[in-house]
Amino acid sequence: MRKIFVFVVVLSIMGLTFSAVGAQGDNPVVVDGLEGPRQLFVDADGSLYIAESGSGGMIEVQGVFGPASGGGTATVTRVEAAGTRSTFLYGLQSRYEAGELLGATALTRHEGVFWLLMGQSALNAPFTYAAVALDPETLRVTQFIDIYGAEASQNPDGAIVDSNPVDIAVINDMLYIVDAGCNCVWRRSLEPNASFTALEVAHVWDNNPVPTAIAADGSGGYFVSFLTGFPFAEGSAMIEHYDANGALLATFTGLTTVVDVLSVDGTLYATEFARFGETGWMPETGRVVAVTPDGIATVAEGLTFPYGLAVDAGGRLLVSVNASYTPEGTGQVIALEIGAGGFEVAEPAATPEVGG
Repeated sequence: MRKIFVFVVVLSIMGLTFSAVGAQGDNPVVVDGLEGPRQLFVDADGSLYIAESGSGGMIEVQGVFGPASGGGTATVTRVEAAGTRSTFLYGLQSRYEAGELLGATALTRHEGVFWLLMGQSALNAPFTYAAVALDPETLRVTQFIDIYGAEASQNPDGAIVDSNPVDIAVINDMLYIVDAGCNCVWRRSLEPNASFTALEVAHVWDNNPVPTAIAADGSGGYFVSFLTGFPFAEGSAMIEHYDANGALLATFTGLTTVVDVLSVDGTLYATEFARFGETGWMPETGRVVAVTPDGIATVAEGLTFPYGLAVDAGGRLLVSVNASYTPEGTGQVIALEIGAGGFEVAEPAATPEVGG
């Protein structure tokens, strides 16, 4: 069965792009004027890095449903703790197709090395569908991991060959890459004397749940979030919790279109991208929630296409909004005051299922 890619569904077929940007509540804006902001990363010095998928370009490329436009408009923006903003990386490949923007998806840092994740664009643009290591001083590429090549040769879920790298993390000296296209999580050891250097499959799912993000749990394990496939029924998304050995510990259900997950001081946060209606994705229906043992607590609602999560040096929860399907240059990062916890549970969640 053909896989459903993150965001690219009926809305893309209809060619719809929202002309108005929905309200983001009274939450303070940290950064604005962004182009399709996706995952966020806060470095040890307090600097915020924002992966921007860009605005496509002038070159006709092949999209999921037909012709699309591509070009080197994807970037990574850095905002230092003092507020100084600069373009950290530029000229990265971007693809625009019927309102959806795809390009740079995530950035992280491990032992001084930056790891940049590049998502879908066009196969004849080599710097796509890949994870690259960057020297922290020169920003030159020191390692290149061909994620599409791994999918083409291994095809873990046995469906059509497709790759859509959407998130990256280093946990226990292992590089994890979430691939929504192959419905899998890849991994590769970063230890100097690793027994393997190619990507291997850490997890794969054959029921098209569309994994979207991975986050460390603070004790050696990690969480993986899922969007679920079309028609994105409300309450059908989930988060799975794994231990350090990759054994499933629990599954948290009752969520909707989850695109990012973050564990902060024992509290699990998730971003719900939007509700899906008769005409496609609906603006101002996105949320940030806290997943508690008692259910789901709403941290912020009425958001327009929120995506990445991070915590800044001041303890505020940051979230990128207007991540896709909004006019050019309307992307933002806003700040949520998470306080000392104690969110009121707004709706029940399914009881976590114990993994086997």
